[in-house]
Amino acid sequence: MSYLADWKRLALLVQVRENVLLHDGQEQEAFDQIVHQIQIGRRMENSHGDLIVYLVGAAVESLGLNQLQHWSGKVHLSPSQLKDYVSQIEPESGAEAAAFANAIKVEYQVDISTLDAMRHGKLTNSETGEGSPSHGMVWPFFDFRQTQSLFAKGALTLVEAAPRYYKDVDLSELESRPGTASLLLSGNPIGEIYYSMMMPALAGNLGKKSKIDVQLRATQTILALRAYQLTHGKLPENLDALVPEFLDRVPVDAYNGQPLHYSAEKKIVYSVGRNLKDDGGDDRSNASPNQNHLDLVYKFEF
Repeated sequence: MSYLADWKRLALLVQVRENVLLHDGQEQEAFDQIVHQIQIGRRMENSHGDLIVYLVGAAVESLGLNQLQHWSGKVHLSPSQLKDYVSQIEPESGAEAAAFANAIKVEYQVDISTLDAMRHGKLTNSETGEGSPSHGMVWPFFDFRQTQSLFAKGALTLVEAAPRYYKDVDLSELESRPGTASLLLSGNPIGEIYYSMMMPALAGNLGKKSKIDVQLRATQTILALRAYQLTHGKLPENLDALVPEFLDRVPVDAYNGQPLHYSAEKKIVYSVGRNLKDDGGDDRSNASPNQNHLDLVYKFEF
C-alpha cells in the first residue's frame, strides 16, 4: 500500500509549510492549514478502508494536533481566535467511534476473504492482482465456518466497544491464546492459530483509538488554557475554570471516563493511559516492562 506512505509524506510536507507560515508571522493561515490537515486525517480514518488506512489517517491527524500543541504558546492569536480553533477541531458527534468501527468491519471482511482464498489454495496479491499458489487447508485441520464465526464474534466485540471508554471494555478473551491441548481438541487447529495470531493485534488497536481521542481532548484543553491565560493573565487552578468561557465542558479521558488531569505547576495535561492509574503525570520511557503504559502526558510552554 505505497499510496498510504505517500499520504504520510504529504502530511509531513504540509507540516513544513505550516512551520514556514508560522515563522513568517502568517499565524492564522498556518492554523487554518493545520485544522485542514486534521480534517483530512479524519476523512482517511472514516474512508471505509481497512485498519491500516484508519491508522495512517490517525497519524496524519496526530501530526496536526502536535502542531497545535507546540505552537499554542508561541503565536499571537487572540483568545477568541483560539476558542474558535477549539470548536473547529471538534468532531461530529459519534464520528470517532464510527470511524474505528467501520475500519474493524472492513478488516473482518479482509480476514475472511484471505481465509477463503487460503482454503482454496490460492492467494491474490492485493497490488498486482496476480494469484500465488498456496497449500489448501482442509478438515480436520481447518473449519472455515467455525473460523469465520470466531472472527465475527471478535470483530463484533470491537465494534460494540468503539463508543465506550477503554475501562468498560473486556478484551481478555480476544487477547488470550489457546494452549496446545485445546488447539488439538478444537477440531479447527489452523483456524484457532490464525485467530490467535490476528485478533490480539486487532484488539490492541482499541488502545490506539483511545490515544488519538485523548490527544484531541488534550489539544483542545491546551488551546483553551492559552486563551484563559491571555484573558486573565495567569493559568487557572483547575480545568473547571475553563467552562463555559473557553470550553463547553471539561474534557473527558477516553481511557477511564473521568476528567483529564492538569497541573499548572508542571504545565501538563495528561491521561491515565492504558493502566488506568493516575501516576501523577509520569510518562517515563525507561519504566520497567510491567509499567510500560504510564500516563499520556501533553506538555505546553506558556
